[in-house]
Amino acid sequence: MKSEQMQLMKVIQFPQNKIDKKEKLDRKDKLLQAYKMLDYFIECGADFSILVDMKVANELFEVSQSQMDKFKYLAITTNHDEFKKIRFAEGVNRVAFYEIKGDEL
Repeated sequence: MKSEQMQLMKVIQFPQNKIDKKEKLDRKDKLLQAYKMLDYFIECGADFSILVDMKVANELFEVSQSQMDKFKYLAITTNHDEFKKIRFAEGVNRVAFYEIKGDEL
């Protein structure tokens, strides 16, 4: 390629780190929105549950391999009993539970 063509290619290519940075900012925006929603639920006195893929949950909770094989998701919930009712009523299966008590971190 000629040097002019190489310069043109540099202009056309969108750097991967810019794409990664934009995706990270998008996730942070979603996190902020989720936080605002959860904060509103708490103000209203409601419980909530968050469903997370077990592979991702493994990074925070160090899930054993047998649990990884048995469960597909982890429900992080403020009310374990209520989520159990939902789980069995709706037929949600392969979900492990973790109840938030408020002193985890």
